[in-house]
Amino acid sequence: VFDEVYFPLDAQKYLAGQGFFDIHPPLAKWLFAAAEWLFGYHIAAPYDQVGVTAQTLLCPVINPCIYTFSWRVVPFIANVGLLTILWLLVARITKSWQAALIALVVLGFDGLLFIYSRLGLMDGVMYFFAFAAFYVFVVALDQKKKLSQSLLILLAGVLSGCAIAVKWLGLASLILAGIW
Repeated sequence: VFDEVYFPLDAQKYLAGQGFFDIHPPLAKWLFAAAEWLFGYHIAAPYDQVGVTAQTLLCPVINPCIYTFSWRVVPFIANVGLLTILWLLVARITKSWQAALIALVVLGFDGLLFIYSRLGLMDGVMYFFAFAAFYVFVVALDQKKKLSQSLLILLAGVLSGCAIAVKWLGLASLILAGIW
């Protein structure tokens, strides 16, 4: 949860047009910034206090905190999408809806995914793009028409690029497709 202190502020810096150094690629923070622009945000204190949560810094004490929703909605949507992609991927590979249901339940009740889906962290967004790329790649392998297959492989490449544009670890999506 430590990183949630930084990512919403980075997104707000994008909205303010401020330059800053960040080790991660910008796509997830751009998505956070779009949600913050759409739903609102509030900078109440500096973020450079180690151990202070984003909710403590950004939420007025007397008002209910509506601002955390703006940067937490993106990971939530991404992780719900990840569950959908996992269902489709397992059902396609195994040809069994029962196996897909088991995979969905296992991932749905995984504590890490649950935590990542309710905090302003970038990992769930990266996992969504990586698994979406792999699913589209698997679908492309089943295509008989070369044009359809080529377009789907191009889409898988774009989704892999999105995973890489969230975190460098997204390179694993290309490696996974290469092994497959």
